[in-house]
Amino acid sequence: MKAFVISQPKAGTYLLSSFLYHIGMNQSYMHISERVYYQFDPEHIELARTNPELYQRAQPYYESIKQIPKNGFAVGHLPYQNNFELVLRDVKKILLTRDHNEIAESYRRWSNESGRGFIEEKFNRMLSKLDPIREWKGYDVFAITFQDLIDKNIDKLDQLQLFLYNKINVSSSIAIEKALNYDTKTKSSLRS
Repeated sequence: MKAFVISQPKAGTYLLSSFLYHIGMNQSYMHISERVYYQFDPEHIELARTNPELYQRAQPYYESIKQIPKNGFAVGHLPYQNNFELVLRDVKKILLTRDHNEIAESYRRWSNESGRGFIEEKFNRMLSKLDPIREWKGYDVFAITFQDLIDKNIDKLDQLQLFLYNKINVSSSIAIEKALNYDTKTKSSLRS
């Protein structure tokens, strides 16, 4: 079994990734975009996104799906498109969304705290991706929200394990606690 987290930007991608890791899934450390994927060291996420050498080694998304390990997952902000649906047909898809206003606030806070500063053009480009990503809902995906994660919605997290494994491998309560305590470069987005 392979899984793919289709998430909106600033919706808790790495929080959900941590939860998946804590229920026994293998992290591929792959972030797949519309055109290419980047494989990165979890400690150097930003470097991998901006490093020209890594960009040159990037492969088309359809090739990268093959590299997700068994019982593993990758992440990405893919808008719904027929060709993406075809490429992901044999992969369990998890759709992660968040309220648009919360995403906007999280992006502003993250931009300032990371020292990048708020860039209107990048912000607007990110906002334009939110609705096309939501269009995956209803296309054989398991839908979960950022709120489900931070509210520790155990019923929803148990349903996610059942979707992936047809059983509950690990206590969802323990796994989400571990995930919430795991430090990431984007953790400031947890504050509302």
